[in-house]
Amino acid sequence: PGVKRQFCSRCGTSLTYQYTDASIDVALVTLDDPESVTPAKEIWSEDRISWNALHGQMPVFERFSSSE
Repeated sequence: PGVKRQFCSRCGTSLTYQYTDASIDVALVTLDDPESVTPAKEIWSEDRISWNALHGQMPVFERFSSSE
């Protein structure tokens, strides 16, 4: 509830996840050049898989907050 997901009409890949407050998450691997996007913060760290290490050089938030 409260989110809109968009998928590729050809292959079904998840493309975006839109929150009710209008912020949109874009799946980076769906971009032509995902290496060109530089992250500014790490979010949802509370749901991080144990073997997925945090970057260590940017702010980390347990959840997402558009004000942070």
